[in-house]
Amino acid sequence: MRRPHLSLRRPIAGQPVPAGQPCSAAELLGSNHPLVRGHELRGDLWRQSLVTAAAVVFGAIGAASGRGWGLLLLVAAVIVQLGLGIGLALLVQLQHERARELIIAGRGGLPLPALEREWRRLQRPRRRAGLADALEELVRAAERWPRIIPTARPVFDPCQVRAAAAELRAIAAHLRASTVAVCAVARVERLLTSGASPLYGREPEALRHELMRIHAELDRANPAQTLPREAAHRG
Repeated sequence: MRRPHLSLRRPIAGQPVPAGQPCSAAELLGSNHPLVRGHELRGDLWRQSLVTAAAVVFGAIGAASGRGWGLLLLVAAVIVQLGLGIGLALLVQLQHERARELIIAGRGGLPLPALEREWRRLQRPRRRAGLADALEELVRAAERWPRIIPTARPVFDPCQVRAAAAELRAIAAHLRASTVAVCAVARVERLLTSGASPLYGREPEALRHELMRIHAELDRANPAQTLPREAAHRG
């Protein structure tokens, strides 16, 4: 009797997914991708938070009952819960950045909830307007640099920003347009918020190159602004 053939092939991370065939983040990106590991860590932190929340309740009951251990347990549990809350907040921010990097890399069409949420956030007119305001304020700060109190000055090279003022204002005007590629919005946000951004360095050539990339994304014909999952279903 012949044994059935068992396929040991695994999906290749990043390969296109047929419409209607849901895949996990690990299957699409690989189990070692930072977004996948962050998702798993978030689940662990949530479970620990639930356990600690139960300890807070138990400690509060003990303290209210006059038990000696109640107050100690309550204080310890509250401290741990605060630490877990801070860890979760930092992890959420990291996950935003990791999803944004996938969008910048042209992989925003993967049917993943984290990417869909980031896509929606970057697509909001309010977010685009906020980034445009931030770019214009950056240029204004560079122009009035000598009049700003030294302790209140932003962390960037004013000479570099003044040299790129025309490009930065042009990008801000593009962001206020009715239709803007999400990838371009993601690049602008990274330019303004990332600690590794050339905007806060001292290499004019690196900043010029990044501004050229942003202009290319803004000028590129922008087809559908649909969400990744909807685009995948139409495929």
